[in-house]
Parts: sequence; C-alpha cells; structure tokens
Amino acid sequence: MGRTIFAYILGFTFSFVTIFEGMYVLSKLYPKLFRPISKSSHVLIGLDSLKLKNDSLGIMWEDTSSIGLEYVEAYKLDSLKSLYNEVFAELKRYKDSIVVLNKIVRNLEAEIRERDLIVERLQRQILNQRDDRIKTMAKIYESMEPEVAARILENMPEGEAIKIILNMQRRQAAKILSEISTAKASKLSSLK
Repeated sequence: MGRTIFAYILGFTFSFVTIFEGMYVLSKLYPKLFRPISKSSHVLIGLDSLKLKNDSLGIMWEDTSSIGLEYVEAYKLDSLKSLYNEVFAELKRYKDSIVVLNKIVRNLEAEIRERDLIVERLQRQILNQRDDRIKTMAKIYESMEPEVAARILENMPEGEAIKIILNMQRRQAAKILSEISTAKASKLSSLK
C-alpha cells in the first residue's frame, strides 16, 4: 500500500516537474510564440483596424483571420504541434533515463545489502576468533603455576586480563587472583 502511494506521489511529482520544465524551455526558445497584448498596453492605441479577441483566460490576442492571415494561424498550430512532439520526445528520453537510473539504484542498493551481510559475517568471525583466542589463553594460564600466571596477568591490560580470568575454572582463577597485588585484583574484580 505504501509503495503504491509513493509511486503515485513520485509519478505526480515527475509529471509536474517535466511539464513545468517543458513550458519553461518553450518560453526560452520561442519567446514570441504567444504574444499576449495586455488591455493596458499603449499598443492598442491606434490599432482600430486590428481586431482583437479574448480567449478563455481573458488574454487578448491578434485575430489574424480577419486580415487574411489564416496561414499564420496554421503555421502557429503546426509549430506548436512540432514543438509538442519535440518536447514529448525529450520527456520520453528523460523518463527512459529515470527508469534506467532507478534500476541502477536498485542494483546498487542490493549490492550494498549484500556487502553489509558480508561485513556482519566477518565481524562475527572476528569476535568468535577473539573468544577462541581468549579461551585458549585461559587454558594456558590455568596450566601455569598461580604465581607465574599472576605476574603475567598483573602486567597485562586490565580488559584483556579479566577476559582471560573469566574464562578459567573458578578454583584456578581464585588461586591466581590471590597471587595478584590487592590493588590490581580489586580493579579486575570491578571490571565487567
């Protein structure tokens, strides 16, 4: 449901922007294509022979049919049709480009998700390897004399030392902790 609404919003926004951009381009390329004559313009003075007509928006335009220039109207219409076809073709190219870009974006998003999964898996492997290393080190220190193990653990960074002690059997860990200085043992006991 959310994707459908999003698609409608995206379609409406794209249509609005492309129509607005098309009209802007037309106004820049052909500034005299539509030449409105405002009611307050000084051009109206002295143009008694020129007939003007109002369109549905209230804009006054020259009525060329009354002065024998029907072909001008036909030319304007043909020009507008040609311009419409050009703009429509350009919009179609933009639309095709957007479709291609959306496909590229979807592919890149899928690739990013894939890479994120790979990174997660590698991070888990690293954590597992660290845990295995700590367990192995704990077994090695368990097999040592408590005094020797205590001296080594006392010089180790506290975070690493506590991880090793927590992975030892309780009795051996207690023996080693009893050999460590009181200050260091109390620091290790307060770590999590």
